[in-house]
Amino acid sequence: EQQKELFLQDYSYAGYRQGHQAIPVPRANDIIFNVANFGADSTGMNDSWAAVQKAILAAEQANRGVVYFPAGHYLIAGSSSALDDLKDELNLQPNPPSAARVNALDYGILHIAQSQVILRGAGQNLSKLYFSRSEGMSESSRQAHLLFKPLGSWGNNSSSNIKLLLNADVFETSVVVDSLGPLAVGEDIVLGSEISSGFRADFNMGTNDWTSFNGDWVPFFHRKITRIESVSRGYRISFDVPLRYALKTRDNASLRIQHNLLREVGVQSLALSNAVERDK
Repeated sequence: EQQKELFLQDYSYAGYRQGHQAIPVPRANDIIFNVANFGADSTGMNDSWAAVQKAILAAEQANRGVVYFPAGHYLIAGSSSALDDLKDELNLQPNPPSAARVNALDYGILHIAQSQVILRGAGQNLSKLYFSRSEGMSESSRQAHLLFKPLGSWGNNSSSNIKLLLNADVFETSVVVDSLGPLAVGEDIVLGSEISSGFRADFNMGTNDWTSFNGDWVPFFHRKITRIESVSRGYRISFDVPLRYALKTRDNASLRIQHNLLREVGVQSLALSNAVERDK
């Protein structure tokens, strides 16, 4: 058993569509939203935050699109006054974004809230974005300069929690649960467990490691259901990618349904930096 835990993690499932398909290349029928047409400055001397965010919103309203950055440097800074100005401008449009979408904006942050929106540059050494906002940007606040986040609730919540009946070992591609609930083939799920003293001991953590998560349920593995079958005790739920380490009933291991996830979003051929200052 100890030997089984000593293995090199398999990341062959990582990448676009689990690495089964190449990342899509630019296509003739891509809908392009050139940030220059929205007022972005490729010299990096003037703030381009509002212009780029407007290009993103235009792509969202078209239900898909490529936000394109020609070669150059783009300063993404913004300010509270720039945020107010952008909101006023958007609300005056003939077909404005929803109030929820406008209220979700924040200065210095590029927010993508809809699927099938790609940020693409002319090349990682040609198109460069640098984000200068530092206040309020921390891991604890879950804030990011480039934010892919849908509107409303998303991810998972405890209302869809379905407990594991049996421990699930490393490499397994299925778990046994006590009830089926709304689970169905094709559903996106996340598997996780509570952080206990036993959990920390299993991973040889120190007594002070992860103490802030004591008793909290933490998601570990994002998977898609491939099969559901009734077994002698409960239901066996099979999924597409093996577990990378064991899940134990001791830690109240369970799965939850994922909802409202973004799909086909990403960044291509762009260089990003969050340096507060840069050499001109």
